Amino acid sequence: MLPRRETTLHLLLTHPDGVRVARHTLTVDTRTYYGANVTEAAHAAGLPVRLLRRLSFTPLGEEGGVVRAETVWHVHADALPSGLV
Repeated sequence: MLPRRETTLHLLLTHPDGVRVARHTLTVDTRTYYGANVTEAAHAAGLPVRLLRRLSFTPLGEEGGVVRAETVWHVHADALPSGLV
């Protein structure tokens, strides 16, 4: 059986006006390599986005049977949800 996966996914959202930005962090149990599952996770969190580029990926190793990682993605959002900073 493969170890479980836990990725802390930091999304940096940019509005098309280039002025407004926001940040949102969520945790997923799927891979996010090459953008896989990033937009799906954002959509599930109520954030309709389009992928721009990965800014960082940090593997954190395995702990307690869980493979952990942290990644930051720059994404495009047509609208920024209220309450995001």
